[in-house]
Amino acid sequence: MPKFFYVNGYGATLDEEDGNYRRYLTAVRETIRTAAPDGYFVLILAGGYTNLDCISEAQTMAKWMRRFGFEDNLVLIEDTGSLEENLTAAAKITAGKPVTVFCEKSRRHHTAFLAKRHLGHHVSVVPVDFDEKSGRLRHRLVTTFVRFPLVFLAYHSEKFAKLNRWLRRLHVKSARAKNQT
Repeated sequence: MPKFFYVNGYGATLDEEDGNYRRYLTAVRETIRTAAPDGYFVLILAGGYTNLDCISEAQTMAKWMRRFGFEDNLVLIEDTGSLEENLTAAAKITAGKPVTVFCEKSRRHHTAFLAKRHLGHHVSVVPVDFDEKSGRLRHRLVTTFVRFPLVFLAYHSEKFAKLNRWLRRLHVKSARAKNQT
């Protein structure tokens, strides 16, 4: 049975030298090389067309992973718009098998919460500290006291789920607007 690894996207970029992705995916590469030295694994790269229309988050990561020598083991999930949709699609691939999930460090709590609900309890979350802005106090406070509680409430209440989807659409719209200027 292959080992399953899931990598959540962090925005799309055309920048071949993006520092965040270099740090993030280098950590992913090293973990996979240690955990699956025989090369028998499936690497799920998940992320849709968020901030750019021309390339998905999954495609951005796939370019990096191919540069690292991972070719045949890649599965892209890119027709989704949220972490929850990504994990739902990944669950169909992993079929209840153990999964190692990678995410940005500040997102580890809500990623772990949703991953265990969608992928099962044989999930280990590997938080990677790669984005300098995530260490800022404001970001940490919003993630801890707004984002995670909203994800938790959205999982249990359709009203909060609608609010969460609406906020996600606003975020994507704002990110796309920034990239067009």
